[in-house]
Amino acid sequence: MDLTKFDLFLLDVMMGEISGYKLASIIRENKETEKTPIIFLTAKDTENDMVTGFNLGCDDYISKPFSLREVLLRIRAVLKRANDSSKTKSASKLVYNTLVIDSEQKKVTIDNQDGITYKTRIRNSSTSTRTNRSRFL
Repeated sequence: MDLTKFDLFLLDVMMGEISGYKLASIIRENKETEKTPIIFLTAKDTENDMVTGFNLGCDDYISKPFSLREVLLRIRAVLKRANDSSKTKSASKLVYNTLVIDSEQKKVTIDNQDGITYKTRIRNSSTSTRTNRSRFL
């Protein structure tokens, strides 16, 4: 089954051949699906069950009894948050002519030449600032 085709995973902890916990772990370990939202919908309602689900990276945990209306609202909320964060992620690159600033990778590229990072640039500018200051003191 191609897991990359799903917008959200609605899992039960107690599924047939594989547990929902195991499937959630597989989803989070895969680079292509690690950001896809997971909601557990299950009869397992102890605090330990919920903590396990959240530790595996689920976005919400709904235990029985629940209403269909509540489940639909929670699905909408999780999908909205996921959609909002993907918009933010796509805005992590600022491009102007040949200058590309990638805030997620903390990397600046000019004329397709890598190697300038924020840390390097800050380190270099703070060194030159100290040097310049000592000249004027």
